[in-house]
Formats: sequence, structure tokens, C-alpha cells
Amino acid sequence: MSLEWQEEPELPSYLARLRQAILNLPENSTIGRRHIYKAFEQELLEHQKGLTTSRFDSERDFEFRMLRQTIRHLEKDIISGVDIAAPEYFPDGLVDVRRRLLISRARRTVTARNDQGQDLTGASEDTSPANSVDSGLWQMLACLDTRNEQKNRKHHRPVDSLRALRALLIYQFQLIAGESRVAIVWMLVQPAVLLALISMMYFVIGTNRVLNMDVPTFALLGAGTWIMCRQVIFRISTQIAHHRFLINFPTVSPLMQGLTQGILYLLIYTVSLIVLIAAGRSVDMTSLPDHPLMVGAYGIGMWFFAVSLGFIFGGIAIFWPYFLRFATVLERAIQLFSSVAFVSEQLPEEYRGWLTWSPTSHGLQLMRSFYFDSYPSVDASASYFWTAILFLTCGAFLFERLVRPYMQPI
Repeated sequence: MSLEWQEEPELPSYLARLRQAILNLPENSTIGRRHIYKAFEQELLEHQKGLTTSRFDSERDFEFRMLRQTIRHLEKDIISGVDIAAPEYFPDGLVDVRRRLLISRARRTVTARNDQGQDLTGASEDTSPANSVDSGLWQMLACLDTRNEQKNRKHHRPVDSLRALRALLIYQFQLIAGESRVAIVWMLVQPAVLLALISMMYFVIGTNRVLNMDVPTFALLGAGTWIMCRQVIFRISTQIAHHRFLINFPTVSPLMQGLTQGILYLLIYTVSLIVLIAAGRSVDMTSLPDHPLMVGAYGIGMWFFAVSLGFIFGGIAIFWPYFLRFATVLERAIQLFSSVAFVSEQLPEEYRGWLTWSPTSHGLQLMRSFYFDSYPSVDASASYFWTAILFLTCGAFLFERLVRPYMQPI
């Protein structure tokens, strides 16, 4: 196929070439269309070899974004059963998408020219928080835009995905820092405040130990782990459902966007728990783990549960956006049966089965049993927990792959 790329390609030319290539397929299959899309993208990359690059090349980015948007709208219509062979066929919303991309390109061009003007005149650099965030955003986009490094490649290497994941993490920290100067500090302090309030309940009722476990550590493990899970679930589901503009970059996928949110909050809450436990130990309020590696392993297992649930919730929201309004109720119901505030051994025998149906109950109780040798959980099953996590993770991965064709960038 031969493309005549222009500096500012007209919308119908993209669509006509793609549609004609698809109609000429011997068999209109997903795999066949995917090969066509990759061939178009590769030819555009070859065309862009001669373009100059800077921190972020707006012309080059516009062309690639416009092609990707045309592909996504066309593929969405094909999956929906729209007759793309009809002479009057034209995807809904594609004109508005092009208009937004043109406005965005104009803004980036103005910003780039202003930056160049400051460099030439020796103007002092603006160190305001907003400008710092903009600078970080430009750098992040430049890291994600690895197309220049892939001119002679047909597939992305694993190192490119790792580089993009690192750039996304930096970008998320930049966004958090841009909200307020103390935003990142508050993210570390917020879990401590919530956990302190939860622990106060035990002190008010005069309970100092729960089944040979000291109350502060007991509360930290349960509430801290679940607050982390809750943040991961809703951050990932929201990212998948409502914040998909980064999918325009070739190295970014919905899976990578969700994992970025999950890794970010895993790091934040791990640091918070370690700091709180260490601070509590210094004043003899908390205990140190007897088996730290096993405690960490079950913490990672709980994280996988949260990541999987986040992808499932976000995938459902792709088809039914109103679902996320009910997701908080589902999360609270799961929390009720997750041994956050109490363990199954505290309940009468006839009620324990209601608590141990949830794999998170097994995970938190086994985490506490490895943290405290003095608390051997008799109801929790390691095989039940890890089998459930494995099935849930595989199910979430397959579900994400199934709904990916319907995830359109915003």
C-alpha cells in the first residue's frame, strides 16, 4: 500500500485508505485488520524519519494521533456491525476528534516557541509549581514518544515497555505534586491518620490485645492493607474507564495505565506502613514481623486481588459507565468479609463460614499469622487464597484483552 503523507493530512484521506485496504482483504478478520493497521503505522514511522525532533514534536505527534484515532473509530464501527462499505459511511465524532487534536497541537506549538524564546533571550526560568509540572509533563511525553528509537523495528521491545512504565509513574507523581506542594506528603500521612482513627476504637473500648496480637499492629495490618486495596481498585477502574488519552502513544496500553496506578499506590502504602510500624516500635506501641518475607508475599497477593478487581470494574464501566457508582457498595461488602477489623477465630463456629468464603479473609489472616507467631490461624487456607488470586488475575487479564477494542482514547 502506498500512502502520500502530508504535513497536515486531511481526515477523509486517512479513512479512505484504511477502509479500502480492509475491503480488499480476502477475509475480514481481526488479525487481518490488525496487520493493516500496523502496516499503516509503520509506513507513517518511515515517513517521519526525516522530521526534526525536540522535546516533543507536535507535527509528528499530530499525524500519529490522527491515524490512531481514525483506526480506533473505524475498528469500533466494524465491531458494532456498521457497514463501512457504504458510500456515505463516516465515523461519528471523528471530525470533533480532529478539531481537538488541532487545538492541542496549536497550544503545544505556542508553548514550544515560548520556551525557545526564553532560552534565546536568557530569561530566568520560572520555578513555579505549575511550570514545573508542565516541564515534567513534556519530559514524560518525550519518554513515551519512543517512535524515533523504533524506526527500524516492527515490534516494541520489553525495555520500551519498562521505559514507558517508568515515564507513566513519573507523570503520575508530577500530577499529584501539581495539585499542591504538600500533596505527596499528604498521601503518605493520610494512611497514618486513617489508621490512627481506626486504632482509637480499640483503645476507647479498652482492648489492648486481639488473640495474642497487639492492637496497633493488628489494626495497621488489616486497615492499612485494605485501604491500599481500596485505592488500587478505584484508581485503576477510574483510569481504565475515564482517563485513556495516553493510549494514543504506541507504547501505552490500558493494561500499562492500570498497572501504573497499582504500582504507585503499592509503593505509597508500603512506605506508609513501614514508617508507621517503625515509629510505633520506637515508642513500644507496635511489633516487628516474625516472618517479614511471608508478610510481604501475602501483601503482594492482596495487591494482585485489588489490581484484578480494578481491571474488572473498569472494564465493566466501559460498557456501563454508571457501574462505578455501585462499585463502592460492592467494595464495602467485600471489606465486611475480609477480616479487616476482626478475624474469623473471634466469631462463633457457626458464623465462621460466612467470613472465610472471601479469599481476602484468608489473605489477611495468613498475613497476621506470619507476622505474629503467637497467632496461628486455624481457619485460613493458603491454597484457597493463592488459587483464588491466580484465577482472579487470569480472569482480569483475559477480560482486559476482551474489552480493549472498546477502550477508545479521550
